[in-house]
Amino acid sequence: DHDIVAHLPDGVAVLSESGEILWANERLATWCGREPCGCDLFAALDLPEQSLGEFRDSLAAGKPAAATVRTSDNRYFDVAASAAFVVSGDNDPSGSRTIITVRDVTHAILEQQKRAAIHAAGQNLADLSPTELADMTVDERIELLKSNIIHYSKDLLQFDVVEIRLLDRQTGKLEPLLAEGMQPEAESRVLYAKPDGNGVTGYVAATGRSYLCNDTTRDSRYLEGCKGARSSMTVPLLLH
Repeated sequence: DHDIVAHLPDGVAVLSESGEILWANERLATWCGREPCGCDLFAALDLPEQSLGEFRDSLAAGKPAAATVRTSDNRYFDVAASAAFVVSGDNDPSGSRTIITVRDVTHAILEQQKRAAIHAAGQNLADLSPTELADMTVDERIELLKSNIIHYSKDLLQFDVVEIRLLDRQTGKLEPLLAEGMQPEAESRVLYAKPDGNGVTGYVAATGRSYLCNDTTRDSRYLEGCKGARSSMTVPLLLH
């Protein structure tokens, strides 16, 4: 149904054989910021040509194509094209048409980048030479770790709430090391490195795998650490 397609949350367009937009739904027109019909799809979306070579080659050959591309204003789109189909009629000379779908994946991509930044930050936190470590007391190492964590978490990643716990390998207990923005009862909560019954922190410590909680209201592992948090991310950090 034309009305249903016109109001889909994803962008949809029909391209001519030359790549011009013959029809686009409301979502795609909104992303283009102007009337897209008659325009080149990729120019209308402000997509960089250098990332579209293989995609355009597949379109020209009438083959399905897909690509994830970034716009100049740091938005990310998944663009997919069906194989071209031929139309003809009294009022429409023979030619090929291609169905294009466009999905905004900016949030997902930025979350992936944030996770990568966290892992890189974790490596930097632990990147001290044996000589540097030998010249530092235990308390100095801990303070350095704390200051670096706060820097990466707040300045780089824009996290408002941070909690760090150290694993006691003999008891399996996760001892509090640093807390910023946490509720007092959450800071003093007893947690162990176990996958069940110890929140996301216990799960990550037990499995060694990062964990992204997209919706704290629906995730059974999540234990409240601060009021109003809608999402959280927990990563393991190995220090030698």
